[in-house]
Amino acid sequence: MKSTPLDDLEQIIKADQTASKEVVKGAEAMIRAMRERRAAFDSEKKQAEERIQRGVRLTKHRIPL
Repeated sequence: MKSTPLDDLEQIIKADQTASKEVVKGAEAMIRAMRERRAAFDSEKKQAEERIQRGVRLTKHRIPL
């Protein structure tokens, strides 16, 4: 059976929608991971700032940021 241009176009659209969904899922996962890393960084930064404000003596040891 020979496919018509409309059939071909429909297949392309379906494939594009599937690919778009996968791209969106990947982008959402990336954004979620970036937000989690940002939250972890902000937490570490806040802890370091609190230690500095409490007057922790600076030594040769590094304060983890």
